Amino acid sequence: LFPNGRDYSILWLAYSSIRHAPMTPSGEKLVELNEKICVWDAPIQVNVLYSINDSRQYSDAYIQIPGWVKMTNNHAIWDYHGHFTAMGLYWVPFLSVVQDYYEYYQKQGIHFVFSQITGWEQHPDAAQQFLQVYVMSKLMWDPNRYNVSQLVEEFMMAYYGEYGEEMLQVVTMLEDNFAVLQNQENKFFNHSSLNWAQFYPLSLLMNSISIIEDAIEDNKNSNLSEKDKLIMESRLKSFLAMMYAPLANEYGSYY
Repeated sequence: LFPNGRDYSILWLAYSSIRHAPMTPSGEKLVELNEKICVWDAPIQVNVLYSINDSRQYSDAYIQIPGWVKMTNNHAIWDYHGHFTAMGLYWVPFLSVVQDYYEYYQKQGIHFVFSQITGWEQHPDAAQQFLQVYVMSKLMWDPNRYNVSQLVEEFMMAYYGEYGEEMLQVVTMLEDNFAVLQNQENKFFNHSSLNWAQFYPLSLLMNSISIIEDAIEDNKNSNLSEKDKLIMESRLKSFLAMMYAPLANEYGSYY
């Protein structure tokens, strides 16, 4: 993980803990950190549904980072951009803003990033988790090199095979829907409000369900092997579950 294979002692700034670097207001260091000290931030309070540059972002999300990167070249980030377990079965509109985070890390001189994920394909949030991880992994190499939309298309075509175009259509509809919401100042959503019916128009859900169910039905008679048919069915149903979740949990708001 670290250069030259050296061992490091880690100063961990986790969750909502804010510890400013030991510096004067003018930026003068009050202590010198040993070269084997790594400062690791785990800012769980960041609202990953908004850009780091958005005025609605938690104001103290990364407030301590500029100071600490001046203290040491060994500054790392443990983020939660790929971890959706807390969100339940809901689409997390992060694709449109993910690039901003990695551009920020690069600008600050942060060279180590670790993204927490659930990590197994049978998990209910796997449908979007592996998409997000693919996009983030590419951006970690160079956030300025890739176009996020192209990365999303690459993944959808590879992961869903002959149903890639249909599933890409669903993702595009979801992202377009939340792009409108993100641009409305009076609309603010976070992990706890992401399941509100107002964020998922009935027409969006029903169109998405229809596309995915058609793909599931078509898969039964596809040229895939029986084993691959089951894998594809599992992937499609995982995404389908996300479309039914708002209907199930907010049924009274829809009907």
